[in-house]
Amino acid sequence: MDDYLSKPLDERDLYRVPLKWIAPPQEAAHRPQSHGRTSGDQDVLDVQGALNRLGGRRQLYCKLLRKFESESATIDAIIARHIACSDKETASRLAHTVKSMSASIGAVCLSQAAAELETAIRHNRPKIDDLLSVFKSELDKTLRSINGLLEAELEGDEPALPTS
Repeated sequence: MDDYLSKPLDERDLYRVPLKWIAPPQEAAHRPQSHGRTSGDQDVLDVQGALNRLGGRRQLYCKLLRKFESESATIDAIIARHIACSDKETASRLAHTVKSMSASIGAVCLSQAAAELETAIRHNRPKIDDLLSVFKSELDKTLRSINGLLEAELEGDEPALPTS
């Protein structure tokens, strides 16, 4: 095995990664990579990066945002409850799920906060409450950003999401 594809899956990598090993090295080295951000939500969501990974499918991205919003609204409290009940396995699994889901929608800071929380829970590290507080803050920012993005997209006067 010479390579791998990691989460969040970028659809373009399904073609790019194998080509890296098939094409002559100088061609593979010069393939452009595009990882942009849109204005407005660039501090919270990497919308363009997420859309790129989804092959530009805006409807799918909006569906993922709505799913994340509905499934994650109270996840911080649920994780905290599992920690308080000494159910570290469930708490770390939930943090891991948020880490993956948030990376998929372009919520990079939330994904990082979830990863740090997951690691701390798994290894029973001190200051889990501090990490949970950071996680909650990033989750709140992400949910506000998603809400604003979806509202703007619904108003429809001007697309809130970039068109490829």
